[in-house]
This record gives sequence, C-alpha cells and structure tokens, in this order.
Amino acid sequence: MTGAIGLFGGTFDPIHFGHLKTVAHVASELDLPQVLFILNARPPHREAPVASESQRREMLELALQDYPGFEIDDRELHRRGPSYSVWSLRALRSVHGQRSLCLILGADAFAGLRGWFHWEDVLALAHIVVMPRSGWRPQSVDLPIRYAERAEIRRRPAGAVVVCNAPEVPISATSVRARIGAGDGPGGCLPDAVWLYIQREGLYGVDTNSTRGNHAG
Repeated sequence: MTGAIGLFGGTFDPIHFGHLKTVAHVASELDLPQVLFILNARPPHREAPVASESQRREMLELALQDYPGFEIDDRELHRRGPSYSVWSLRALRSVHGQRSLCLILGADAFAGLRGWFHWEDVLALAHIVVMPRSGWRPQSVDLPIRYAERAEIRRRPAGAVVVCNAPEVPISATSVRARIGAGDGPGGCLPDAVWLYIQREGLYGVDTNSTRGNHAG
C-alpha cells in the first residue's frame, strides 16, 4: 500500500462514534488510504483504563469492521512501561521508511503537546493533523511550529502541522461509561457490535437484566 498513513491513538475505553466519525472525515479529506488506531496500554497522563487491554482490543476490532482501511496497531500492548507516542512513532518510521505519517489529534491534545515526552521529536517523525473545536484558533497554541497546506503531506514524510476541520461529535468515553453505568445504554454512541460485547462482558457497570438501551442506535 502507498500513500500517507493516518495515526490515531487512544485508550478506546470504549471506542465510540466520536472517534470513528471524525477520523473517517479526516481520512476522506486528506485522502488517507490507511489509518492505524494505536491502542494505548498505559497512558502516562491519565487514569488507567476501566476495560482490560484484551477487551479494548476486541471492541476496537469489532468497531473497525465497517471501516475499510482502518486497522489496529497494538504494539504498545507488547511494550513495558508507559505508552509514549514518540516510541510508537519511531517504530512506525522504521517500518514505513519515507511514507508520510499523519498523527491525528484533537485541539486539546495538540494544545498540550509541549508536555509530551520528547515532544520535539514528534514533528521530526510525523506530520500532525489537528481537528479544531468551536472557537479554537491556531494562534492560541504556544508552540514553535509552522502550519502548512495539506499538499505538504505529499511532499515530505514529516514536519508539518495541518488543520483539518472535522464535524464535532459531542461524545466522550467518560460520558458513554456514565450512561451505561446509570442503566441508560449508550444512546446511539456506539456501534451495535461494541454495545453487545459490553453487555456480554458486563463492562462499565452495565445492568445485564435491564431492558433499557438494548441497542446502540
């Protein structure tokens, strides 16, 4: 396969349509034939996931079945220690040579880039694609970076920051877990296969005896 590769990391606890729909939009807009969903094992800047590594991987696999070109990258599950993005980027660069790598970030994650482990190396290894939110301005981010046009992704393998407006999907994994724990079901925030898996595994405090929210949609 040729062309730029999208990279989207997260704990996916659980994977939801906020992830899937925004990344699908970015992949379409930037003509990314392949997107790797990098499953974080032990994120260094947030609380530990609720679901186990194997459960989160299985949910991700179920969710990506309907998205051609979306694939799981679980290399972080096999590495000891915290899941630092720069280590995964180094490994991916060694595999993919001079193909463009595009790290897809939300505006909040991008704004906190300076706090990442070896953050300066991230742009040496990949482009960054920022998905802005309402009211966000690139000038508000205090980083020594340059914004570029989308064509820059084709010209070189890394180093540019590109803003790609994706539809805002107001869903968070935290809110999904809260809904499920309250017995309200996922409220259309999850693929059906993922919701069925959550019920089968008894995740997030799901009430397996409740008749409310039996379907994701």
